[in-house]
Amino acid sequence: MHLAGRQADERLIRGCLTGDEESWRGLLARYTRFVGAIVRRILANRGLPHGTGEVEEETAEFFGDLCLHVEVTLGGYRRDGAFRAYLAVLAANHARRKAVRLAKDLRRPDLPAEGPPVAGTVWAAEDAGEVRATLAECNSGERLLFELLFTDGAPPDQVASLLGITRDALYVRKHRLLRKVRALFDERSAGRGRSPSDGGPGGPRGRG
Repeated sequence: MHLAGRQADERLIRGCLTGDEESWRGLLARYTRFVGAIVRRILANRGLPHGTGEVEEETAEFFGDLCLHVEVTLGGYRRDGAFRAYLAVLAANHARRKAVRLAKDLRRPDLPAEGPPVAGTVWAAEDAGEVRATLAECNSGERLLFELLFTDGAPPDQVASLLGITRDALYVRKHRLLRKVRALFDERSAGRGRSPSDGGPGGPRGRG
C-alpha cells in the first residue's frame, strides 16, 4: 500500500511538472484535506481566524502558489522521503508566513516568529539573534521543526501528525536537531569569544 501510494504520487508529480491538468486535479483531490488540516492547526496555534472559509482560502492560495512556481515547489522534491512529508513542510511554511502577515494586519506584534523560542528549550533573551543566525545554517525541514516545537509551542502529537511521522520518530528528530543547533551555537559563540556556559542551547539555561 505504501509503495502504491508513492507510485501514485510520482505519477501525479510528473504530470503536474508537464502541465497535465488531470494530474493537478488528482493532486488536489489527494491532498487538499491534508493541507487544509495543516493550515487550520497553524492558524489556530497563532490565535488567528481558522474557520472553514479562512482555511479554504489559504489552502487554495497554497495550491495556487504551488502551481505558479511548480519548477521550484514540485520540482524541488528529491524523492529522498515521502512526498506527503515534503508537502507538509511546504504547506506549514506557507501557513506560518501567512500567519505572520495576518498578525501584523491585526496589529498583533506579539505573534510574528521573530522572538526567541519559548517552549521546550529556554534561551537567554540576548541570545535570540544568535539562535536565529544559527538556525539559518539548518535546512528548511529542521527550521520548520524547530519553529513548530519551540517558537509556536505546538504539542508533539500535533507536530508528528502534521509532518506525517510517529511521535517516536519526532522525538528522534527533535533531539538530533537540538544537538546540531547546540553544536552550531557553540561554534558561533566560540568565534565571538563566548563560552557555551554563558547560556544558550548548550548552557545551563537550555534543556532538551
